[in-house]
Amino acid sequence: MVFSGVDYVGQEIALNGKQLLSVKLVSASRQLDAVVVVGYGTQRKRDLTGAVSSVKGSELASQPVLTATQALQGKLAGIQIISSGSPNSAPVVRIRGTGSIIGGQSPLYVVDGIITDDIRNINTADIVSEDVLKDASAAAIYGVRGANGVILITTKRGRSGKMLVSYDANVGFREASHLVKMADSKQYASYINQASINTGNGSILVDPALTNSSTDYFGTILRRAIEQNHNISISGGSEKISYFFSASYLNDEGVVLNSKFNRFTVRSNNEYRVSSKVKIGTLISYSRGNTQDVNLGAAYNDAYHAAPIIPAKLNGKYGNTSAYQNVGNPLLDIESQNNKYVENRLQGTGLIDYKPVSWLTLHSSFGVEMGFNDRNIYVNQFLNDNNTFLIAGGNQRNDKSSLFVSNDNVLHWVWDNTATIQKSFGKNDITLLVGTTAEKLTAKGINGSISDVPSDPNLRYLSQGDPSTQKNGSGSELRARNSYLSRINYSYDGRYLITGTFRADGSSLFNSKWGYFPAIGIGWNIMNESFMKNQKVFDYLKLRASYGKIGN
Repeated sequence: MVFSGVDYVGQEIALNGKQLLSVKLVSASRQLDAVVVVGYGTQRKRDLTGAVSSVKGSELASQPVLTATQALQGKLAGIQIISSGSPNSAPVVRIRGTGSIIGGQSPLYVVDGIITDDIRNINTADIVSEDVLKDASAAAIYGVRGANGVILITTKRGRSGKMLVSYDANVGFREASHLVKMADSKQYASYINQASINTGNGSILVDPALTNSSTDYFGTILRRAIEQNHNISISGGSEKISYFFSASYLNDEGVVLNSKFNRFTVRSNNEYRVSSKVKIGTLISYSRGNTQDVNLGAAYNDAYHAAPIIPAKLNGKYGNTSAYQNVGNPLLDIESQNNKYVENRLQGTGLIDYKPVSWLTLHSSFGVEMGFNDRNIYVNQFLNDNNTFLIAGGNQRNDKSSLFVSNDNVLHWVWDNTATIQKSFGKNDITLLVGTTAEKLTAKGINGSISDVPSDPNLRYLSQGDPSTQKNGSGSELRARNSYLSRINYSYDGRYLITGTFRADGSSLFNSKWGYFPAIGIGWNIMNESFMKNQKVFDYLKLRASYGKIGN
């Protein structure tokens, strides 16, 4: 049986044939002793001097959304998340507003120690917690990458005990809501004809005979989209080995016609306790995503302006919406092209922890991320009615079909080495972290485009087009970084707190080679003072202040 209550920590108790249970719930204030991830280490909530917020994975998984970022929406103060709803689109995330004009505005993501800019490959059901570093004091440990805030993601591990198999799924639908109410054909004709009279150009521009039927262009390009998500996991272990394996499948049709996305992910996280002093872990995940994009901007804009007296498509021909207001046909915007994108991402981390003595932990981890991406964009040939081909209307035409293909490969590795000392004497607690981290990113890409490619999907290759129109391109990128970091946390009697952080970043992107990022935070746990013991106004009260320097 599960017992829970507001402001209390939930408890799960096995009956085991008992007729009577005695349950005492513990105040949720004890959750201040919970540990949160703060970057290269952990801290108790009550000892934090920086602005750090945390959300449990169970809260994220309860939201039927594509990414863990979307699941954060509305759960934490100071974080703004805007999602377009387009399948596989990356949400816009702003932590405490815009931090830079030209240096980027998106936060840094760290998944099990691997630094990345995109977490759309992560299955939300695999997450234990998502911790957000919001101010300079908390984020300074990430130096030049921390100016827009940092989101730390910890994925699930196995635990000792018998094998546990878990399966969950959700199936639902999405549709556009609160759409702008559009004029029907009769209203539209009335407006146009009245405007013509007002400007002295005549009384009838739109023949009333054309108003017997109306085209709802938003209704034409939008649909009720089915989405589904399936997750299965297996976990367990013994005193020496623990394991966690999961697989998931997500499918999202997209509310816009012809858009869709599906993703398959697998994860294997294992931990091996070699001895009481040595622990080894492996964290491996793979994801494959297939996206079909549409010309969303043009389609929405044209659907808003297209005249409702013109049919979207009739007898195989697209309506000539450019006859009124000189806009394109939104259905043709969508159906004229086939835009497919395939993403393969492999992430793996190997780590080792060594505790030669109880107060010292030596940690080393090496993480690798590889990406293999392919894009294929085919645009049909379509001419206006005079040329009697695929048929657009008026000024909407594409004389020759075209094909664009690209292939991108990315290799990124991160190597962290840290030493953590934890000592207590009397009322004093000290935690000292020192370490180094190095990373390197190599990206390469090639692309090509050509015209006059056959419409048959089996013939959509560069070799099938007009050689005289072929264009090829390529690009590459190399970034390297070496960093030194340190952090000291001091607590006296659980009342007075000091955190000092310093990081030196050497980057291939710097003109001056090195950047230095210090931070300091102080805190006062007022609740631990003797004069607060008998008051009933506050559940918890802490005063803190911080200063830090970070970059992007």
